[in-house]
Amino acid sequence: MDAAINKSKKFHKCDNQINSEVILNLFPITFYNPAMEILYSELNVRIYDNGGENKKNFLVKYQELIKLNQNGDKQITNHYIKLINLTYERLQDFNLKKTPLINGNICKVFN
Repeated sequence: MDAAINKSKKFHKCDNQINSEVILNLFPITFYNPAMEILYSELNVRIYDNGGENKKNFLVKYQELIKLNQNGDKQITNHYIKLINLTYERLQDFNLKKTPLINGNICKVFN
């Protein structure tokens, strides 16, 4: 998931040097069925505001038909990038109020 976050320009990993509008806590669950060649993921997303309060939770699901090969890490990273893009689109559905930027020091709580 970290490699996908770094490649996707939608989000960045929580860092105490960076101030943000919101902090997302991501909990991925991924399953691969080799017989059916299905890679399935669920991403539980928790949104926190500048007070450290959990504002919203939602679930994003994504699956694709794919045969994992020796380069499976790259395939899974690409799968996660698609999942992150869906998360970003879903995030736009919420009317998140623009609040003062969150000090990056709160990231210590999530690490």
